[in-house]
Amino acid sequence: MKLKYRTAVIITPYVFALAATSHAKTFFVVPDSGTIQAAIDEAAASPGADTVLLRPGTYIESIEIEDEDALTLRGTNVTIESVDDDTDVIKINGGDVTILNVTITGGDDGIDANGNIEDENNSLTLVNVDILENDDRGIEADEVYSVNIKNSKY
Repeated sequence: MKLKYRTAVIITPYVFALAATSHAKTFFVVPDSGTIQAAIDEAAASPGADTVLLRPGTYIESIEIEDEDALTLRGTNVTIESVDDDTDVIKINGGDVTILNVTITGGDDGIDANGNIEDENNSLTLVNVDILENDDRGIEADEVYSVNIKNSKY
């Protein structure tokens, strides 16, 4: 019996998603054509571990992540700048979140992560992340089960 694999392409006005045979999806965001928040919201509604890939550029928005599954936010030559200096750039409310290869700047806190200290699936991992020029803190992690930081500045 020969198995067939199919790939589905879902196209929305702002976010492109590719799905294979697993539930995990990859969402692509392009500056000036979509928002990171829209991709994160779609990922949160999708079962399984998802990835949001950011195309190079500057994104001016404040982001809130609430996803019970694992979420990876990955960029190359990407800056995420808060809409104003009174708002956190990235606010995380639980979940297993990994952020790779981005610069986070211009907010109150660069990253404000909150969670349940007893939940092993409540972690924050930062790799090659520069958290610069925020008013209060680079990172605030309250009740997060684990925080892993590698090759990052804050």
